[in-house]
Amino acid sequence: MSRIFPALLAAGALCALCAAEAHAQTSQPAPSAGVGQRGQRLQRLGDEAFKRMDTNGDGVISKQEYMEQAEKRFQRLDANGDGQITREEFDAMAQKLRERAGAGGGAQFP
Repeated sequence: MSRIFPALLAAGALCALCAAEAHAQTSQPAPSAGVGQRGQRLQRLGDEAFKRMDTNGDGVISKQEYMEQAEKRFQRLDANGDGQITREEFDAMAQKLRERAGAGGGAQFP
């Protein structure tokens, strides 16, 4: 378990960064819209992500809540269920995120 936690933590953080980056790349506002709208959109995405992770709604994300989400993400990435995430599995999920973001669905991790 001691080696699994850092891996899950890193995978969760990496997925969150990939999702945010994919969304930022595909939803950049028109030049006339200004930076303020983009900042508001990113804030809203952050708020939504926090609410999803704070499963009991107490305003904080406990280690247990975080680990539950990390486990779900790991299971989604591990397409063949062998307990390991290959580069191919990781790239496939990244592609799904890019497609969702490009379709206007946002880059929320599935």
